[in-house]
Amino acid sequence: MSRMRLERQERVDTRLLELSMARRISRIAGTNFLCFCAISTIVSMAWCGKQISNAMYAWTMVLLIPVNSAINPLLYFYPVLSKKLVRTFKK
Repeated sequence: MSRMRLERQERVDTRLLELSMARRISRIAGTNFLCFCAISTIVSMAWCGKQISNAMYAWTMVLLIPVNSAINPLLYFYPVLSKKLVRTFKK
């Protein structure tokens, strides 16, 4: 292949890698936002004088924070695991 073709292919590969990383970071940021948005909403309502039951506040904290903590490792390592599985089954 010519030099120009190789350079173009490198730019395409770099672009694909950047898009993949952007999707991965967006998933992580999105799940963190969704989990903490609910918590922030409840806290904001309480600060504004809205009566929030202790049970609702506790269940929100007990469910959302651990769910977020459980999802994050999957989001961080899913691309790595999927590539290893594809390589394993291709052989």
